[in-house]
Amino acid sequence: MFKIGEDTLPIGYGLGTKWFKKSDELNTEITDSLIEAVKTGFTHIDLAEVYGNYAEFKAALPEILKLVPREKLFITDKFNPSVKDTDHTPLKHLKETLAYLGLEYVDLYLIHSPFVADHLTIESTWDECKTLKKEGLAKHIGVSNFAVKDLEKIDGVEANQIEFSPFLQAQTPGIVEYCQKSNILVEAYSSQTPVIQQDVNPELTEYLTKLSEKYGKSVGQINLRWVFDQGVLPVTTTNKVDRMKEYLDLDFKLTDEEVQKINELGAKTHIRKYWTDYYK
Repeated sequence: MFKIGEDTLPIGYGLGTKWFKKSDELNTEITDSLIEAVKTGFTHIDLAEVYGNYAEFKAALPEILKLVPREKLFITDKFNPSVKDTDHTPLKHLKETLAYLGLEYVDLYLIHSPFVADHLTIESTWDECKTLKKEGLAKHIGVSNFAVKDLEKIDGVEANQIEFSPFLQAQTPGIVEYCQKSNILVEAYSSQTPVIQQDVNPELTEYLTKLSEKYGKSVGQINLRWVFDQGVLPVTTTNKVDRMKEYLDLDFKLTDEEVQKINELGAKTHIRKYWTDYYK
């Protein structure tokens, strides 16, 4: 089981959000940034079918494997359950993706959302994930963007990746608490929203800046440390090497009072960037 802390799954470098693309043209900036991230020290790489950049990851992989052996990499992939092709299933998708990438397995395989096409159900999709884990195609299995009611339909979930920031401390009601009580790792994407949109909540920005001065860290580092101190694992991204280094330099801890103050100030602003058609 995953844990937050020493000798556990490290912060992830994500190929979504900033790197999402629809074009078939190879984006060498993605490939170059991914290689640079691994050079900097990232070993946890977060992929997904919907991101549209398997080709960029494939192009980077030979260089990545020169830097870090496969057994030291942690590769996550995600199945898009909303595809309406009746042949599109987790087992078929992962086998095809592994063959394309030249990999034998991924470390974590997630169902990207609970919103499935008509030929699927959450239960049937999850059953296939359990099968592919038994076959050794994925070492761990989990979900993404699942609410409590969705998780209650299945068992054995190891991780749930959700949007999580001081501005969205519960993607859906009670989800973080439910996952942590159920021994399900919570992973956070888009956690740097308050750093990107500092003008929307001046009180929080002022407090993060105060903590930045106290700890000698950037506001982005303070915010990521807040994520860790919630018992949540951040998945983030950047194309700037100095920020990559910052994101890996989180060897400090906020006090309980500081975490709570960020919670209180952040809760005054509600920003949801993704899945807005499904969640308020």
